[in-house]
Amino acid sequence: METNRTLQPVHPGEILREEFGITEEKVKEYCKGNYVAEKWLMDVLEERKGIEGSVSHVLGDMTSTSFHFWKNLQRRFDEEVAKDGGH
Repeated sequence: METNRTLQPVHPGEILREEFGITEEKVKEYCKGNYVAEKWLMDVLEERKGIEGSVSHVLGDMTSTSFHFWKNLQRRFDEEVAKDGGH
């Protein structure tokens, strides 16, 4: 039996939680020590918003990756959502 199931695009917030183990507590701790607005990171972590502007630099620092990594994840997510008609 053949099925045409397609996977839903993966939001960068899911990557933060599942692959990097970032939790609300870790976000609060990081923001407090680095004078970063907690809301920015929580919006991404909870998939309410995408990664914009300097948030990619913050995430790169927080996860020991690069801002390019996060910008590319967001770009790919946006492309997949657009290709799927916004779903």
